[in-house]
Amino acid sequence: LLQRKFDNRVIGNFDEVVNATKEIFFEPKWNIRTVSFDGPSLESQYLTARSSMVFVSVTGTGSHMAMFLPDGGSSVEILHDWPDLANRYICGVAPYMSCPPGVTSTCPTDECKTSPTIDVDMTSYKETMEGVKMHILSKCDSAMESFLSVQ
Repeated sequence: LLQRKFDNRVIGNFDEVVNATKEIFFEPKWNIRTVSFDGPSLESQYLTARSSMVFVSVTGTGSHMAMFLPDGGSSVEILHDWPDLANRYICGVAPYMSCPPGVTSTCPTDECKTSPTIDVDMTSYKETMEGVKMHILSKCDSAMESFLSVQ
């Protein structure tokens, strides 16, 4: 989970987002990390993305780094003020990854665009993350079936 620490596009209900993520990805094999790209080198940002299967970020906080996800990875974008710049452009240049529809914030008006903090719509987030988990698990099942058929 990519969290901006300063300025704007800070997730107001970040703890709730983290807890929901831990509930959905509860198996011991999932390693959930929260990171901030406010400060780390470009190399560090690249390595973070490259070692992740699911990349959750708010529009405009470094979500473009999702293009470095490994094959089968998923980029989940929390839409803030640029819905026209959502993940579809990233998936256009990185077709090996999955880009589910963007998760919405709970503020439906233009007033939110000027707010430094946004709250994630938890219903939308949980539904999206359940779909992401199923997508990744289906990729793993398919790879295992291929492996076993060779044996």
